[in-house]
Amino acid sequence: MGILFSDPLKEMKENQERMMKTQKEAAMRQRQMQLAQLMAFNKDRFHFFSAFYSCMFPMIFMGIKTKNPKFIVPFVPLTFLLIYQYDMVYGDKMNRIRKESERYINEQPELFFPPANNLFVSEEEYKEIINYKN
Repeated sequence: MGILFSDPLKEMKENQERMMKTQKEAAMRQRQMQLAQLMAFNKDRFHFFSAFYSCMFPMIFMGIKTKNPKFIVPFVPLTFLLIYQYDMVYGDKMNRIRKESERYINEQPELFFPPANNLFVSEEEYKEIINYKN
């Protein structure tokens, strides 16, 4: 009789493992989508900002021609902003951010502990989830 019926605990464990795998895959797809949206947002912002910067660029020549620095001074911070946006979109800024975030997670995981008395997970459960070792 035991041959005809499968072990319900074994079947439940297999289902649970399959569900965990599916949840992890869904979480990773969601993370990938969020990062792609962030990159698209940054690229759009860079293009918008570079167009604005290009429209304002004639003010530099006006400042040189009139020898008045008030036309040139706003371009100093705008140049830094443009370079930052360029590095974010076309440089390796996202890789440097990812490496720094990995460093935080590996070296200072206590920064991410949930606040006391939250309703979602206790600090002990969180430490167990992330395999925290003192």
